[in-house]
Amino acid sequence: MALAVLRIAPVKQSSLRAMAKHHERQHSKVDVHIDAERSPMNRVLEGSGDPARDVLDLASNYRLAKATDDPTIACEVILTAGREYFDRTFQGWRENPDLLKPWVQANMQYLRDNPSTMGTLASATLHLDEDAPHIHAVTVPVADVRVKNRNVDRTERRISYSQIFGDSKATLA
Repeated sequence: MALAVLRIAPVKQSSLRAMAKHHERQHSKVDVHIDAERSPMNRVLEGSGDPARDVLDLASNYRLAKATDDPTIACEVILTAGREYFDRTFQGWRENPDLLKPWVQANMQYLRDNPSTMGTLASATLHLDEDAPHIHAVTVPVADVRVKNRNVDRTERRISYSQIFGDSKATLA
């Protein structure tokens, strides 16, 4: 059975560094599901290797849609499938991770080509040190936001998680 996974979660500015430490495997907590001997095989696919810095650099080009003390500044995306899928489709991937290249390229192309539904890609890391390969991507949800007051009625590009990932009727449609 092949199980495809696309998990999307908001990231508050205060949580950015903790998320990045997990992607970079710099956290102090030892996760039992991580094979530390395979961690050097993980690869940065997009960005500088510091997801928090990449998000902050990209976000600095935009204003927030709403000013808050701890804004949702990014979106964490995880792309993977069931271990059986990888073992069947990319036999030998553990010994030769290059066999995963078609899967990685397809997922990265999807992330890059869909900023209006996924956010603008800031960083991506391929993890090969767990049961199944997976990509941790971080996007900045930049969207067209209507700015309206008594003097102006215009659309601006701003950071707005709810505009892209919210559950309003317009977003769901």
